[in-house]
Amino acid sequence: MFFCSHCGKEDFDFYMLKNEIWRRVSISGKGTLHLKCVEILLGRRLTSEDFKPIAMNDAIIYLLKRDE
Repeated sequence: MFFCSHCGKEDFDFYMLKNEIWRRVSISGKGTLHLKCVEILLGRRLTSEDFKPIAMNDAIIYLLKRDE
């Protein structure tokens, strides 16, 4: 089980952000964050460009590109 480092609730999101984005939002560089918590910490909506171009992220990148 994983818990969001920001809100403390159980986290079921699996994704990988680009390193520069993760460094901006992660307190320790470890742990997990809900996508919504990442957006709160960034102060903006996530875009497809924020995610690493790997298979794990294919679905979210597709959905974000569709809405961009």
